[in-house]
Amino acid sequence: MTSWVNTWEDLPEGQWLSNDEDGRNWYLDNQGNHWYSDSGGYRIHVVESTDAAQEVEPSPESEEPVVVESVAEDVTSRRIKFVFVGAGLVILVVVASALFVFLGEDEEPAFREVIYWSDSGRGFSFLDEYAEMVYPNDDSESFCEEWNTEYQNFYFRNAKQLDEGRPVPLTDTCHSQMSYNEYELTYEGDDMFRMCLWDLGVGQCQDIHVFSDAIVIRNNYENSCQILISNIEPSSITNRSLHMFSEVILNGEIRFDINDPWTNQFLQISRDTYNEAKSLDCFFPQYEYDGPRMVFESDSGEASQATNDSLATVSVAQQEDTVDYRDVQFLLTTTVGQVECELVGMERVENSSTGEVEIRESETSEAECTVQLYDTEGELEFWPHLSTGDMLVVKENGQQICASSCLAELQVLHLGEYLYRVDLEVNEA
Repeated sequence: MTSWVNTWEDLPEGQWLSNDEDGRNWYLDNQGNHWYSDSGGYRIHVVESTDAAQEVEPSPESEEPVVVESVAEDVTSRRIKFVFVGAGLVILVVVASALFVFLGEDEEPAFREVIYWSDSGRGFSFLDEYAEMVYPNDDSESFCEEWNTEYQNFYFRNAKQLDEGRPVPLTDTCHSQMSYNEYELTYEGDDMFRMCLWDLGVGQCQDIHVFSDAIVIRNNYENSCQILISNIEPSSITNRSLHMFSEVILNGEIRFDINDPWTNQFLQISRDTYNEAKSLDCFFPQYEYDGPRMVFESDSGEASQATNDSLATVSVAQQEDTVDYRDVQFLLTTTVGQVECELVGMERVENSSTGEVEIRESETSEAECTVQLYDTEGELEFWPHLSTGDMLVVKENGQQICASSCLAELQVLHLGEYLYRVDLEVNEA
């Protein structure tokens, strides 16, 4: 194995460490070797042994000559000394381990600045001062501009040294500091960190359990856990495919279609962590969700002073399971409170006067909010089932739910469990 490389790109796989007090860059490869920047390159740090046998000169007070009777006797003596030294080291290690356990000390695991990837293709990195969102980079010359929005700016994380006057990237991934008012990361012991975020005075804390090449983020409020892994190459998502990629995530957590190679690889790798993390007594949606899987798309509507405004439109983009609409519930929450919207089927009816076919509600509802079902694929069903192509229009029904404009939340539930949840911004008509 070489002990010197010219550039950081030639370093074996591993992770960057904090610079020392002299500004020297340090790097830990996956074989446990420490590298440091030196003379324009990187060199392996070699620890000089302090246990090596030292030559002992005869004491000047001793006048009797030392006679070595044979090489065999010398070797035997050295072996005996080695055995005693080895036994002493073993005893020392055992005693030290016992003291370690007895004193309740817990060494903090390596966790900070490692990139952990979620099943959506997004990554996260946690530091003492802030947390980062991470995306792959498909064009190293763009300096991550492909991910920039008016709300977030992405950048390469750079080392302190320069290459021809330019910063040297630590990774070829794109990073952006997550936005929040306050951030706190503390080590709680037993390989667990607690991350707390505050935004506009509202705080939320999550427990992060560290495993080998993976973490488990626990939502204490819902008692659900999500697995993120570090030992996988970045996915192939780009700013042009991100939206499509996100559509295969159910409720932001569960893959709808797991036929793509990257997702298959993710689930195979993370299963070992799942088997190890079962002892956390937590719900793992990635492996334990057994409800119907489907993907929705939605658009906000418009509101006015009228009482029959269409507030939102929801369509079924993909489905994996058959769901009876009688088991589906629609809840709309606005500043005036929460209302349940009644499902009303739309049917084609011929106008006896004009002879034209019109689409009308199949029944009259007394609810203050309705959901009009345009069942494009199941008009002949005795009772319709949720299926791909269905369009659902959320409407006021004689009541002022949203005047002029408002913020709303629409929840679609199946037997009390969430199928879909979306925040709506209803604008003035």
